[in-house]
Amino acid sequence: MKRAGASTLRLFCETIPTKMKYEQIRYHQHARKRMRRRKISRAQVERTLQNPDRIYESWGKLAAEGATAQGNTIYVYYVEPEGTSGEALVLSVKRRSSTPGVGRREP
Repeated sequence: MKRAGASTLRLFCETIPTKMKYEQIRYHQHARKRMRRRKISRAQVERTLQNPDRIYESWGKLAAEGATAQGNTIYVYYVEPEGTSGEALVLSVKRRSSTPGVGRREP
């Protein structure tokens, strides 16, 4: 019996296709709230899902990364609901600034 370890995870990550096409993209209420708060547009989320730079599994969900024109990175956390084909349910989103300290709140 083979144990699941780092090599299995690496192999799993390599088998995820780098470009996925979704016919329908739905947004959870939490994702919509995060998008408003973090000033991330639907177009940025859809661009990241349709043409990601990288896809990996994170906490049992899929995560897609994509770079913006400004050099920031958008992270989209989503699932593909069972029994559906070509559909993504976005659960949360975040942005990482390319410039350290930019966009951070003062304590």
